[in-house]
Amino acid sequence: MPLTTVDRVSSWAKKDVDASRQDELARCIAAASDVLAGITGRSIERVTRSIFLDGCEATGKASEILYLPMGDRPVIHSGTDLVTVSENGISLAVVTGYTTSDAVIVRNANVDRRCELVRRSGWYWDDGLQNVAVTYKCGWVIDSPLDPAQAPAKVIQLVNCLSWMIFQEPSWLGKLNVSQQGSAVTLTNDLPSYEASILASLVIF
Repeated sequence: MPLTTVDRVSSWAKKDVDASRQDELARCIAAASDVLAGITGRSIERVTRSIFLDGCEATGKASEILYLPMGDRPVIHSGTDLVTVSENGISLAVVTGYTTSDAVIVRNANVDRRCELVRRSGWYWDDGLQNVAVTYKCGWVIDSPLDPAQAPAKVIQLVNCLSWMIFQEPSWLGKLNVSQQGSAVTLTNDLPSYEASILASLVIF
């Protein structure tokens, strides 16, 4: 789900958008989220991921921690949106916080930090290639008060601004592949200073 709406963008811009162009603005909102995801290297909108991890990471050493991708944040483990994990085809019980019985503790769930899957004390992930399967939801949402990962106001502000810039200037269509590293100078200079600082704070290196 996009992190803003046609009404919010037009309100932010203090401009009424003709009904005949509202679908176009909606497409620009979707494009803005895609652009930001590419530039920042992270999930912007809420998505569902299914990935496979190596049980002992690349080191081949016994480990009790596996890391989810840096850009998949925040990872949700709340309500019915739960992280599920299986190892060698066997489902494991997953929990947040202290446990003496569940197999996996999800650390840094529901916050804007890299998520870790920790085997409880005394256990290690089995050695193997792609033998740990993980499914989870990550990214922000809007208008869901009970969700633990409501989009911060600054992120919505940035999406509003970039959506309007794309809507106003067709020349932006040629800039959708810019990156914060190197060629992002153009994007950073085009954004107002406050929104440019927000963008810089979101980038994952």
